Amino acid sequence: MQSNKESFWQQAGIALMLLFYGIEWLLKNRTKWLIDQLPHRAKELKKQNQEIKALEEKLGLKKRNENAIWYDPYYYKHFTNGTYERYDDDSFFGPNSYLAKRKRYLEELREKVSKGWKTPEIIVSVESEYYPSPMRDGLFRTRYYVLVAVKINSVYDRGRKKRNLLKYYSASHLDECGNPMDYDVIWESKEIEDCKKREIATLKKRKEVVEFLEGLRKVDMVENIK
Repeated sequence: MQSNKESFWQQAGIALMLLFYGIEWLLKNRTKWLIDQLPHRAKELKKQNQEIKALEEKLGLKKRNENAIWYDPYYYKHFTNGTYERYDDDSFFGPNSYLAKRKRYLEELREKVSKGWKTPEIIVSVESEYYPSPMRDGLFRTRYYVLVAVKINSVYDRGRKKRNLLKYYSASHLDECGNPMDYDVIWESKEIEDCKKREIATLKKRKEVVEFLEGLRKVDMVENIK
């Protein structure tokens, strides 16, 4: 009889433990899904998503789903703590919740539409790579490359040789760009080492970058004269 009681409590303990781990897993991995099941939340999200979709269409944003939280997710200002912010880095409530991020995205789209935002024909990006430095006891240092990309089929794109696109796809944008796939890289700087990650925006002011951009924009001036 004693063994039956012990067996019952053992099974009950295992069941409770599995239930606890199941709830913990849901909270950790399916937080957004759980919150979205609340009736008031679902209604608010539906209305919000409809407006977001309409604004995305006005701005010409392509293939966006309900995970979008920035006009340009790879804009350098969105890079914090070593990574870009994601839609699912959320909590139940507060500024880091999925709903709060989508509201912020909605406000960003509203502002761009109200100001008549036009996607730029030239964007500057910065790519970085790590390499071991023998001068620093094997510690890693960072190289930076400035990339200039132009909108495909724009006046700046005519007859220009395309460069390393793989670098561009992982680069931080110094200019906001809604559809990165609409651009081709036409220029890449030499490697740059005298820069810190938090100061990459200053790379746009380097002499070689400024000179290339000035020469590129003269193409537009010539075309307008014609």
